[in-house]
Amino acid sequence: SSTPPAPAAQSQAATRECISSTVIFAATWYKHHQAPNFPICESCYERQIRGSRFASQFTGTYHDDGKPRLCRWKSPRIKDCLWEPAVSSGSLERVIEYLIVRSTIPDCVGTGGAKGSAGIKWYRPRDNAIPAMVVCQACYEDLILACPRFGVDHFEPSTLVHQADQTWACDMALPYIQREFKVRAQTNDWKTFVSAVPVRMSINPCPGDKTVYPSDKFFTPVRGPEGLLICMACFCDYILLTDQANDWKDAGEDLSRRFGVSVGCFFGRQFNMRVLASRTLDSNDQALFRQAIDTVINSPRCATQMQSPAWFTLLSDPPGFEICRACVATIVVPMGIEQHFTLKQGISSDSKITCSFNPGVARFGMYMNKLLEMVFKQDPAPLEAFIREYACLPLCARDRYVEKRRWYGWEECTICAECHHEFVRDTALADAMPHQGTFVEGGVMCEMYSRRMRQMYLEACSSGDATSLLEYSLQRRAVYGATMPRLRQIMNDLKMKMLQQNMALNNSMFYKYTGNTFYRTLPVETTYAGSAIGAGHYNHMQIKGAEYAAQAAAIGAEIRGSPTYIAEELEKRWRSVE
Repeated sequence: SSTPPAPAAQSQAATRECISSTVIFAATWYKHHQAPNFPICESCYERQIRGSRFASQFTGTYHDDGKPRLCRWKSPRIKDCLWEPAVSSGSLERVIEYLIVRSTIPDCVGTGGAKGSAGIKWYRPRDNAIPAMVVCQACYEDLILACPRFGVDHFEPSTLVHQADQTWACDMALPYIQREFKVRAQTNDWKTFVSAVPVRMSINPCPGDKTVYPSDKFFTPVRGPEGLLICMACFCDYILLTDQANDWKDAGEDLSRRFGVSVGCFFGRQFNMRVLASRTLDSNDQALFRQAIDTVINSPRCATQMQSPAWFTLLSDPPGFEICRACVATIVVPMGIEQHFTLKQGISSDSKITCSFNPGVARFGMYMNKLLEMVFKQDPAPLEAFIREYACLPLCARDRYVEKRRWYGWEECTICAECHHEFVRDTALADAMPHQGTFVEGGVMCEMYSRRMRQMYLEACSSGDATSLLEYSLQRRAVYGATMPRLRQIMNDLKMKMLQQNMALNNSMFYKYTGNTFYRTLPVETTYAGSAIGAGHYNHMQIKGAEYAAQAAAIGAEIRGSPTYIAEELEKRWRSVE
């Protein structure tokens, strides 16, 4: 941390919108001296605080320590309830009270929930109006009390005991319930809120990128295209109670017959669509949302090793960075950074490329961190610098042999390009290594990813003698050869059996569902039976479903008999020297 940079330098690095997501990049953060643990980003300070009579009470500090931070000023409690009365009255007392209290409360952990051992305080609707609903203290302070009269009248501290091993999830973490609360609070319509919330709470979570059997409702755009489906959870959270609600309809029944067994959620399957949906909740730009969906529908799906008629890149065109058309429409444009991108030239339409915003790309998390920095600062330089340094640098494969790579180090101790770049370069022994980026066709394993090997390397640098390091590396390789190949064989066999079992279960569900549909349409009295499948089957589809269920059960027995104890011993032996 340090004082803010000079105005000329600071203006270039200033954030242009509220840093509402956790970031680690260098920026100026403000705080009130009575609430030092309530960070406020530069954008919120400039937009709301600087021009007020309270500006002198907040001080800014330039933080470049890499610690995660996010702005808390965008809380609905401040925006909708506390700030305007403070400006009008000339008193910051109630705002400061909130800043101090909120600084001591753990953030909402979302739908994943928290154990009772986390010590979170919970709130519930009064008079047990919605029996299963709980709200964490953070959401109570930020969201419920943003509508103070409605919130206080209808919510109270929970008297239920949250056992240490029980997981409770905050229901206000669901976007639909947040919107429902805000809408009903405006009209003081508690009755509708009480009837609507349990319905949303009963809906299964979005299946994500998994193919699911369509037992729940799915929705589709009124104008098509045919086959674009979203699950009921995503419909509630991103469409219902928005201007788009009338643009979607129930997709109907028999989806597996109409679209095949690979029915899944259009939003849940694609990272870029989840980004678009979340961004639209903040911006409420429904026209842009529709336009983006139209582009995605008419573009190749973002994937690893995909073909696309057009690719995009930064204006500086750094090597190894390509964005597909779908990600431009769903990420770049909604985040307001399209002016920094341009069409990529010189790529053949039949080239197979992994989009740099696809979760399957190497260092995806770092790409997203740099993307957020670009969004908040409207400055492409940090992302460009990261791309030029890492886009063409292969990830360390750790304890796996890889082919066709460049290697550093010694014959007895090989070091991959990433570990050399991040750890070895500029050290005492770096220039003394016989291999300096030697290209090897065959399989080689990196030995400098582990904490033990790195510590031994530093000791070798201190003494100027790598003999002990190289001797240990050879012993380590011997243990690897005696353990990991066998361990991976056992685990691969187990994984294959689990995949086979999962496929059999999915087939069983499909055939049973189809058979039941046939029976409801054309009921018959004759039933079929078999020693392996039991009795009570009315048609060949139900018989097929029972056969797949029996197959899944048999594979499950094989899984339970797998020699996992041997795998555990082998792994323990390898980890002891790794």
